[in-house]
Amino acid sequence: TVPYDLRQALRAIRRAPGTSAVVVATLAVGIAVVTTFFSFVHSAAFRPLPYPGADRLVALSEEHRNFADGFSALSRATVDELRRSARAYERLGAFRERSVAMTGDDRAVSLVATEVDAGVLPMLGIVPQRGALLSAEEVRDGARVALVSDRLW
Repeated sequence: TVPYDLRQALRAIRRAPGTSAVVVATLAVGIAVVTTFFSFVHSAAFRPLPYPGADRLVALSEEHRNFADGFSALSRATVDELRRSARAYERLGAFRERSVAMTGDDRAVSLVATEVDAGVLPMLGIVPQRGALLSAEEVRDGARVALVSDRLW
């Protein structure tokens, strides 16, 4: 025995098969769009960072009313003060992203470079394939050294 509601639904589908097909197609497209959107948001926002202890990493910035997005990297003086006084952090490292131009092979390429101090790369578990990481002395002396990614190399 087929329930009354199901019989009514089957009769409606038989009476208007075109409309039923449009409804089913609309539902299928809607479900596909929502699934795709959720997959994208999940991979971009909810996937953990690929660093050891990623759930314990915190990024700090200063609020400034005269910047377009309202925030900027911490000043060197603020980072030094945090290193001296803050007890809530195991380690503290400073970084700043900026755009740089690299020339070679008769053309210029614009790259996004990240300036880091000696504490950032070990904190993220980054180990270079060749050479060595920045030392605190190199950073303090203002040495101009670079760690180049495999892709850029």
